[in-house]
Amino acid sequence: MADNWRVLDFTDFHGELRFSKSKKVLETYDSESGEVTRHALGDVNIVFIGIYTSLAPAMMYHFAKHDVVVLFCDWRGLPICSMYPWIDAHGRVAARQRAQASLSAPRSKNAWMRIIKAKIRGQANNLKVVDTEQAKKLEDISRKVKTGDSTNAEGLAARIYWSTLFGDLTFRRTPGEQTDWRNSLLNYGYTLLRGSSMRAVLSAGLTPALGMYHRNRSNLFALADDLIEPFRPAIDHSIQQLSPDSSLDDKGMRKHLMEAVQQPFGKKGLSVAAVMTDLAQQYGRYVEGEVERLEVPVWTIS
Repeated sequence: MADNWRVLDFTDFHGELRFSKSKKVLETYDSESGEVTRHALGDVNIVFIGIYTSLAPAMMYHFAKHDVVVLFCDWRGLPICSMYPWIDAHGRVAARQRAQASLSAPRSKNAWMRIIKAKIRGQANNLKVVDTEQAKKLEDISRKVKTGDSTNAEGLAARIYWSTLFGDLTFRRTPGEQTDWRNSLLNYGYTLLRGSSMRAVLSAGLTPALGMYHRNRSNLFALADDLIEPFRPAIDHSIQQLSPDSSLDDKGMRKHLMEAVQQPFGKKGLSVAAVMTDLAQQYGRYVEGEVERLEVPVWTIS
């Protein structure tokens, strides 16, 4: 994460936020430990606030004055509303969002191509432990993805992938379908993953409704649905290892899927959620022209 794009996360914080007039800093008082910490608001871009955090209305003035975006989160840590400052129309978040809105079609399509390449390569890595020949087919498809995925390589790869992953040629991935245990668990796992993607997009100061590929006018988090794609194979892998009697009625199963979102993504040991946050930050730099191409991480089984 870029040093000049600082995020403070108080979603699990129990205590109070207050502004020190004498020191001109944000002070946090932890009601559990009694610890007080200080943060210079001039270095902060985004603040996540959870349901156990209290603050006086005056604190919102100081956030706005220092051009800090505040995101209020529910019990799951997912943003449900936000406060954007009006004081500085040329602030850091506003500048990034204007750049995102004006991103050229070729650069947007190039980014989507790289997203799909990475997704298919991750799917191929999952198949290597099931069927090496089919895995090779996916690797070949990934090398042929064109800009904007104009030839629908994603769809071609999906047909091979889903009929192979669970060793069942009759299986079809059907979003929303609950009668098949695999579809049911995939739906739940992807929902958890989407929550992490939403947080990643917002923490990067991006407009979530402006996607690269997903453009449904009623989808407020189209970009989150774009950036989630390379991470889906991590959830698939966690479900592929389960037995056919697995069910969401088992509380342990929900815990297993929650842990899947926090499992290591690749050889560096960073969690799925952490790597997703890094990708969103990189996309922010990409839309601003700070990097020439989007380097998308690929899921590998650790």
